Amino acid sequence: MRKISILHKPAYAMARIELSQGESFLVEAGSMVSKSAEVSLTPQKVKRARSGGLLGAVKSMLSGEFFLINKAYSNLNGHILVAPTQIGDIIEHTLKGGLIIQSGSFLGCDDEISLDGEWQGARSFFAGESLFMMHARGQGSVLMNSFGAIDALDLDGEFIVDTGHIVAFEPSLSYSITKFGSSWLGAFFSGEGLVARFSGKGRLYTQSHNLNAFGKFVGSLLPPRSS
Repeated sequence: MRKISILHKPAYAMARIELSQGESFLVEAGSMVSKSAEVSLTPQKVKRARSGGLLGAVKSMLSGEFFLINKAYSNLNGHILVAPTQIGDIIEHTLKGGLIIQSGSFLGCDDEISLDGEWQGARSFFAGESLFMMHARGQGSVLMNSFGAIDALDLDGEFIVDTGHIVAFEPSLSYSITKFGSSWLGAFFSGEGLVARFSGKGRLYTQSHNLNAFGKFVGSLLPPRSS
C-alpha cells in the first residue's frame, strides 16, 4: 500500500513515497533524489493554459506549451525520494474534490488525480507574474512545496495575498488579480506588486518567501556581465 513520509522538515524537506507492486505516483520532473531499482519513471505532459493573442503565443514559446511530470511505477515493492528545487517545506494535502496549485509548488500526487492546466480561470493568472496554475481533481494525496515556510489558512470572507506567495487554494474561493493599492504609482512606491483578492470559504496555502523577489535580490548582488 502506498505510503508517504516527509523527511527533514521544515527547511530542507523531501518526501519518500513507498509503492507496492503495481502502484504508481506522479512526481514533478527533475524532483527525483533517488529511487529503488524496482521503480521506473515515465514522462507525461500537462498542457499549459495560454492567455490568448500574440502575447499568449510569445509566452507559450518562451515557457513551453507543456508542464512535464513523471509517472513513478513500481514493478515490485519499491520507493522514490523527491525534493523541490528551492529550499523550504513540503505539505501533504488530502484531496476530496479539487485544488488549484501554483505549478512551482507542485511536487507530486496520486496517479488517480487528474491535472488540468487549461481549466477555465487559469488565464487570469497570466496577469500575475505569468503564474501557471494547475487544477487537480479527484481523490487522494497531493504533495506541495514552498519557498520558506508554508501556512494553511481557512478563509471565511475576504483576504488579500501577494501573488508571489500563493501555493494553492480550493476552488470554492473566488479571486481576482489586481494591483496593490489604488494606482500603479502607489503600487510602485509601496514596493508591492500584483495581489490576489480572495473571497468566500475555503483553504488557502501560502509561502513565507517570494521566489521571484529573492531571485531579483540575488541578481542585484552579482557583478555586471562583461561585454
